[in-house]
Amino acid sequence: MLHPLNPPCSRRELGFLIGLQRKTLEFSCTFKTYNDADYARFVGVDFVTWLNSRRHTTLDQDKSVRKFFRDMPGLLRCDPALKNQVLSDFIHDQSFYRFFTDPTFHFLFAPSKSPAHAETTKILIYFYDFLGIAGYPAKVMSHILGSVKGFCKNDVVEGFEATNPGIQYVCPCCDNAFTDSGNGNAKGYTLEHYFPKSLYPSICLHPYNLIPMCSKCNDVKGQNDPLSPKDHYNTLHTVSYADVFHPIYRPVRSIAELLFRSTSGGEVMYFASKDSLRPLNPSITAYELLYDIPPRWKTLWKRVDKRVDDEIKRALKSLARGQAIDPGLFDRVLQVAIEELENQCGSEYLSYPAFRWLSWARINKFTDLYSSFSA
Repeated sequence: MLHPLNPPCSRRELGFLIGLQRKTLEFSCTFKTYNDADYARFVGVDFVTWLNSRRHTTLDQDKSVRKFFRDMPGLLRCDPALKNQVLSDFIHDQSFYRFFTDPTFHFLFAPSKSPAHAETTKILIYFYDFLGIAGYPAKVMSHILGSVKGFCKNDVVEGFEATNPGIQYVCPCCDNAFTDSGNGNAKGYTLEHYFPKSLYPSICLHPYNLIPMCSKCNDVKGQNDPLSPKDHYNTLHTVSYADVFHPIYRPVRSIAELLFRSTSGGEVMYFASKDSLRPLNPSITAYELLYDIPPRWKTLWKRVDKRVDDEIKRALKSLARGQAIDPGLFDRVLQVAIEELENQCGSEYLSYPAFRWLSWARINKFTDLYSSFSA
């Protein structure tokens, strides 16, 4: 969300899985009891056969399949009118990404809206859980995949890496190194939902709602809703849909910037809108509540400071070449260091806060910087 993201190249595959969700809801609108043959007419024989092959195992990776068959009757028994409303709400929500400039847009599907919505929530999330480690087999998706390879969560991860090379290095939400993630994932990060799947199950498989992020961001965000995140006092902070930050359509850096100011207690960093006529204070507050940014950068400041030092020293070595370091030369050194850090933003560890601080310090702390590096 700090850095812009492109959607994954696996949009077609995810679209197919969303289609399975929709067909399952269409099936629920037609029948009151479950039958394999009836369900297969909606989702295909291969899919039902695969589900049944996992239905009676005791493997942990098949737990979501067992729950799917356990909970499907509860949805089928719901009131037909409510089930049709569920389907309508689900279809409506799939287009959420087209309305990021429309303040009147709102999601229609909510788990608490009706008993049918509550039952459907479980079913929709199971389809995401099916991605798991093993994922969907090739036979189920052969006409989509065009290969003998299946489709799992790691394929979504690789789909993001194919369209966003920079995410192999830093978290797009906090600019931290993925190696700090500490979750044991070989990729170094988790694949999470920007709009939490527990609150927005209708888009739990949508490619514009999946984000690669470090485990720290994931832990801080939890189930917080980007449209109404809670602070430490459990107070909601509402954000207009037309102003909410989004990693693909409205990343923070595209419309807000990190600023600094000196106070009696030291330097303070904060985000501010680039457009003075559009303050975006609720959006900026929501970002801080969701990911604890920029406060988390303050705790990492020694690392940020080291990036600044390293870049200035590199520029000094390149430009000075035995010359006396006068204020004019040092100013050129700072400009080179600033430009290099700016170019690295999004692909180098903590480059963004380092670049923003050095840009500010060049004007506001020039004497201190010059003294420290000319000594």
